[in-house]
Amino acid sequence: MNAKFLHNPVILFKQPQQGMIERDVTPQCQGRVRALGSHWFAMLDASAASQCLEAGDTVMVTGRQGIVLLVRATG
Repeated sequence: MNAKFLHNPVILFKQPQQGMIERDVTPQCQGRVRALGSHWFAMLDASAASQCLEAGDTVMVTGRQGIVLLVRATG
């Protein structure tokens, strides 16, 4: 298999969007977020690598990697 298909580049949004965590996101595990009018897989962005986000937390969606949104806590 060609290696160039195995890596999805990180794409940062010019304007972060607000979202809400539906399933916990930790440094070790992807979770789920409701954002941009739909439900998405979510993982922590590089600036939030040590945070744990819980269901119900409001977050900022800063970008995406493939079909996974990158999130960080608001504030």
